[in-house]
Amino acid sequence: VVLQNCHLAKSFLPRLEVLCEKTLGGEGPSGPVHPEFRLWLTSYPSEHFPQAILENGLKITNEAPKGLRAGLERIYRSDPVTDDAFLEGCAAPDPFKNLLLGLAFFHCVVVGRRAYGPVGWNIPYTFNENDLRISVRQLRMFLDEYGTPPLAMLSYTAGECNYGG
Repeated sequence: VVLQNCHLAKSFLPRLEVLCEKTLGGEGPSGPVHPEFRLWLTSYPSEHFPQAILENGLKITNEAPKGLRAGLERIYRSDPVTDDAFLEGCAAPDPFKNLLLGLAFFHCVVVGRRAYGPVGWNIPYTFNENDLRISVRQLRMFLDEYGTPPLAMLSYTAGECNYGG
């Protein structure tokens, strides 16, 4: 079972803590817990995350890569870019690959500027991999539909909608 973005469910976390304690004891809400049962929780750092869950669980961190090259390598090793059918199945594969590189470069730059605090951005932004994923999927969708890159539309959806607001 995977529960994502637990930091957003502040009111549910006390109940989750009780359920986790019962599960650790071998009893679930509807009987004994299967020996192969695993519970995965994803969360950003949060002050209100239950201490008992943190102490009893295995913690894995996934930090943003440092630098442009590391960021580009990470993007090209992530979903959906790693799927050959996604890359090669586009109606316009050459423009898609070129625009994908531009989009990946843009993502790395805007994420990298967060390191400079208020000098990088006037207000703190929380750009993440989801902004990039939706932009890549929209890029593919537009190229499949139009054949030639609709640059004004791509600029608006990626820059204004996905990353800008």
